[in-house]
Amino acid sequence: MAAYNLRHFLGHEVSWDEVRAEMDRMHTLRVPGPTLMRVMREYLSRYVPGICETAGREEALAAAEQSRAGIFRYREGDTPHFICFIRQPDGRFRFFNVDDDLVDSVLPMSQFGREHFLRGNVIALTIPGGTT
Repeated sequence: MAAYNLRHFLGHEVSWDEVRAEMDRMHTLRVPGPTLMRVMREYLSRYVPGICETAGREEALAAAEQSRAGIFRYREGDTPHFICFIRQPDGRFRFFNVDDDLVDSVLPMSQFGREHFLRGNVIALTIPGGTT
């Protein structure tokens, strides 16, 4: 879902099912479960040139704050999770598919990090160019 949301934001003409099917084929074992980071990296490298990867809670948050858009990989509760974020004209960010209560919400990046980066590693896959 995060890869589709990011590509949709970038203006790519692609359907959710096309993205899902291609990413599914990229998994070595096709079993239900979360998308592997390896698969997300490979998929985005095909379609989003110049995407940057940053690991670590504070480092990922800082990179995202300076970006135009991107994807976070973090733990939402006990579940590894990818979400898409997009900078809004007012400088806040729109977050998609965070959890059941935040399917589509607009927040400051610092608030999102404070409320959701509670445990485990955080990785940001970002598109530079959010601020001047």
